[in-house]
Amino acid sequence: MPGSSVTTTIFFAPSASTWRVISGTVNGPAGISSSGALTPRPSAGSATTLTFGGNLTLARASANFTLSSSAAGSNDKVNYGSSSTLTLDNTDTINITGATLDTTTDYTLFTSTGGTVSMATTPTLKINGVTSDQTSTGNYKLQISGDGHSLLLHYIASATPPTVNAASASTTSLGHYQTTTVSVNVAKHDAVDKI
Repeated sequence: MPGSSVTTTIFFAPSASTWRVISGTVNGPAGISSSGALTPRPSAGSATTLTFGGNLTLARASANFTLSSSAAGSNDKVNYGSSSTLTLDNTDTINITGATLDTTTDYTLFTSTGGTVSMATTPTLKINGVTSDQTSTGNYKLQISGDGHSLLLHYIASATPPTVNAASASTTSLGHYQTTTVSVNVAKHDAVDKI
């Protein structure tokens, strides 16, 4: 539906083949289900933003994104309505295609101004056709942004141990085999997954 604009609720529920919603604007709520696929980028096209004016619900569906090597670069994205809800769960699959993905900055897949991501369970995530273990370091996971408006693709980096800022001890009054207490101040280290 390139460039299409509709004002009523639409549901895509194919019986024998996969429907694809591609670049354009859908004014109003939308539901994609029963093996339907949400694909912002037309085949062999450039990065595309697909916009929905209201709630967007995926149920037993997939969403397909082509991403560049930089999260700040030219990437597919889906916008859903302001003050609306994006709903998806573990019956859905998010497919990512990209040769070398950014490991330092999160990609924004779905976003809204003032909307809410509702994800009771996590969809399956596939990177270049391979299912990602969304719990282990060195992999990517789907993560809701801190403000709750966006669904992000986040790289799980290895945890970095905290660094010691200062340490001091005086041994001038200690004798052989005597013990003492050493105080060490350690700066707080942010969690790996903090946004």
